[in-house]
Amino acid sequence: MTEAEVAAIVEGIAPITAEAIQRATAGLVQRQLMLEAEVARLAAAAADSGVLRERVATLEARAPVPGPPGPAGRDGADGVGFEDLGVAQTDERSFTITAVRGDRVKDIGTARFAVALYRGVWTEGRTYEPGDSVTWAGSEWHCQASCATKPGDGSKTWTLKVKRGRDGKDGKGA
Repeated sequence: MTEAEVAAIVEGIAPITAEAIQRATAGLVQRQLMLEAEVARLAAAAADSGVLRERVATLEARAPVPGPPGPAGRDGADGVGFEDLGVAQTDERSFTITAVRGDRVKDIGTARFAVALYRGVWTEGRTYEPGDSVTWAGSEWHCQASCATKPGDGSKTWTLKVKRGRDGKDGKGA
């Protein structure tokens, strides 16, 4: 680097003033104060964790306090086992789960699934369930929600599943 290049660089550097030094020093002092406050906060947290550790150690040293006795089990087994559960199909889409213990029977619940079932040609007055499929106007429709409406009438409860095709040629001249 030549002397002229160095001189150009030095001229481009702003002169260091007392004001610039004072601003830099103030920033460093402020940063120092923030760091000291953070160190004090961490020291307090460490002291609190020491107290907490002492309390946990005291509790761990104590003998456990037994709770009240639970219900007596049968044959050494508590609660209901798989052999106590029953499952019965209610209809084409539903089944019920029951718990049986001796002469006591408890209905746990019924599960219903939207299984796809073809119901034939759509029939007026019949209620269709989600999962039902019907034929109407040459197309097949899938039921989205329980309804008795006709498919294809703009109802959101029916979705077109298979669209009717065009009629074929009469077969003459083949």
